[in-house]
Amino acid sequence: MWSKGRIEEAVNMYFHRLPKTNVFMEEGKDIHNKWADTIAKEKKLTVGQTTLVFEAPRTEHVEVVQYGDLFDLKGVFDCVDKDTLYEWKTGTQDLSFYMNSYQVPIYFLLSEIAGHRLEKGVIILYNQYEKKCEAGVIWNSEEVRESARNFIDSIAPDIYQYFVDNGLPFDKGVKDK
Repeated sequence: MWSKGRIEEAVNMYFHRLPKTNVFMEEGKDIHNKWADTIAKEKKLTVGQTTLVFEAPRTEHVEVVQYGDLFDLKGVFDCVDKDTLYEWKTGTQDLSFYMNSYQVPIYFLLSEIAGHRLEKGVIILYNQYEKKCEAGVIWNSEEVRESARNFIDSIAPDIYQYFVDNGLPFDKGVKDK
């Protein structure tokens, strides 16, 4: 949100204030929750014509790590199975939008700092209106993690300064998370 200039939404996200939703967002959340439940119960998930089989899946897996002196990084991974990250997306957005975002590279960086090596990230995009599924793979590498570091380092000072300038409480440290 911050990098897109959506400062208020970024601050609300930090304070866990729920964003305004719409029927499409709620529909996506419902699909996401059903998939998480199915994976937890059956260790498999069928999306479109593809069935994914999991060995030891962890859905809604949370990682929090200290990043430098000022920040913690937190990620809620849709599903992690062994060394593979799965991220679920729904709707009509093009798959390339998600493949080119920083979400998976940041999750790779988070996992590295936490001491868990992920080999790849799989983005599953399901267009529930057309009943169409697409998937893409992002391989973890030093270059990918470095792009995440550069992205974070480019916006982190501005975020920190905004909090300081506006007297917003800034929770530094992993201890309470």
